Amino acid sequence: MQLVVTACSFDVQLVLNAWGDELNSRAEEKKRSIKGKLASATHMQTVSYIKPLFKKLKRRVCDLCAVLVIILKV
Repeated sequence: MQLVVTACSFDVQLVLNAWGDELNSRAEEKKRSIKGKLASATHMQTVSYIKPLFKKLKRRVCDLCAVLVIILKV
């Protein structure tokens, strides 16, 4: 189970980091547009909202691991 928890945490962090890298690699005018600002705000909000999940995964308190595995397989 510990391996599944670590894999879930790693996969979610990988997706978040890739999303952040993609947002950072945009042209400056796209970053300053309304859509660009909205995309950046959505990313920051998602990161802040998902922190409690990472804490629970780290403490192995989370019962969502099986569900996360199903979601990540898709």
